[in-house]
Amino acid sequence: MNYFRCFDCKKVAPFMGTLTEKCPLCQGYNGNVIDSQQLTEGMDVGVFYDIDLYTGKRMKKKRK
Repeated sequence: MNYFRCFDCKKVAPFMGTLTEKCPLCQGYNGNVIDSQQLTEGMDVGVFYDIDLYTGKRMKKKRK
């Protein structure tokens, strides 16, 4: 699965493979398409992170 990394709204959203590369959230064209492996690697090193919807802050990593 591919994702669109938007530099305007600073979010990552699933990319449905349309003809034009634009953000599905804000409709901006400033960004790029990344694959799921790049997203996973980015989350592991802290480039991308999950937001806790209750607090509005970063989610804490679960201990293994």
